Amino acid sequence: MLLVIGLAGCDSGAESIGAIRQATESFTATGAFGAANSVAANANDARPVKFEPPFPYRQDPFSLPGGNVGQPAAFSPTKVADVKVIGFADVDIPRVILRIGEQTKIMKLGDRNSGVEVLNIKPPKVELKMDNLIWTAAMFDDAPNR
Repeated sequence: MLLVIGLAGCDSGAESIGAIRQATESFTATGAFGAANSVAANANDARPVKFEPPFPYRQDPFSLPGGNVGQPAAFSPTKVADVKVIGFADVDIPRVILRIGEQTKIMKLGDRNSGVEVLNIKPPKVELKMDNLIWTAAMFDDAPNR
């Protein structure tokens, strides 16, 4: 806390020091925002506050009652159009970022997810396999090359 008091005039030193002391004492007594000893008064009245949750019957406050409503259902693509190449990443090993249905998957060579297997990664293209169908997909490619 910084207290600045400015006194103008040509008074003697003793009178100026007395005025500073008086101003400092009144400032300390009322506090910085004018409330007299507000922190000390509130500390004496402190009582523990009991928290009551709005839905005490819920075990997990972040999920709705009745199961995993927020979890997406398992999706198994049935056509090539259900699989889109979003991008590529190379952190130690090359990976492809695929959008399969409504889920985004990061897969490396040999990974299989939702019935789609990665056979080859050569950015900007990736070779994928679904059941007996093998195709080459690329970013921003709506019609895959067969």
